[in-house]
Amino acid sequence: MITFFDIPGRSEVPYSPNTWKVRLALNIKGIPYRTRYVEVADIESTCKCLGIPPSGKKPTGEPHYTFPAIIDDTVRDNVVKMSDSRPIIEYLDRTYPSGGDHAFFPPRTDIFQTEVQDIILTRILAQAPFLWVLDLYRVKTPRDRQNIKTRMEGKFGKPMDEILVCGEEWQRHWTEVRRAFSEIDRLAHQSANWRSNGPFLLGQRVLYADVVLCALLLCLKTSISDKEWSQIASWNRGRWTRFLDAFQPWIRAEDYQRWKD
Repeated sequence: MITFFDIPGRSEVPYSPNTWKVRLALNIKGIPYRTRYVEVADIESTCKCLGIPPSGKKPTGEPHYTFPAIIDDTVRDNVVKMSDSRPIIEYLDRTYPSGGDHAFFPPRTDIFQTEVQDIILTRILAQAPFLWVLDLYRVKTPRDRQNIKTRMEGKFGKPMDEILVCGEEWQRHWTEVRRAFSEIDRLAHQSANWRSNGPFLLGQRVLYADVVLCALLLCLKTSISDKEWSQIASWNRGRWTRFLDAFQPWIRAEDYQRWKD
């Protein structure tokens, strides 16, 4: 069985967009798995102890350990240990084929999927520290609050509450988020693979890009204010509400236990 590594929090459902990508993929494919929850502060030591490889390198050149991660011991003499969402989901596609409709990387979608992922990373998530750093701080466990505080203050060189912007500066970052969602909407409509009779980016079929976008929306819905979420949900003719509704059968984390002090 697959052991899936996720992050606990104070939110009603898991909050990490990165781990949600893999959880959604597992749920969509119907692959049995168990979840092990590890605080961010313990990710590196846990991965080293279990032999899970790093997902990249830090600016210092040291190994960088992140979640999601999986250990697949279904085949006992070929245990697979992986980290990072995209390689994991590519592995799931290869190892657990479940019909064409649940292949996340169908032919002739690579460029579109990369464009959507880049927009989410460089245009939406790039605004997160300035708009939502305190929201993200609040959904974390006490130890992980200290972790994000140390990282954010080290990165920006100022107290965390001063990283947040307001007034015209807030509006500039918020407008960039809205434009980014509109760009995803435009790309989907212009894609040669687009089909109008479905709720997902290219119609009826769930792609990796859909999973990435759904994971982001779940993080935002879980973490940010109701007022801001309502605005996002209404953008692009209410598309993102319908999009998230279509994922409801797979938005499951039955084993999740909300952190309580």
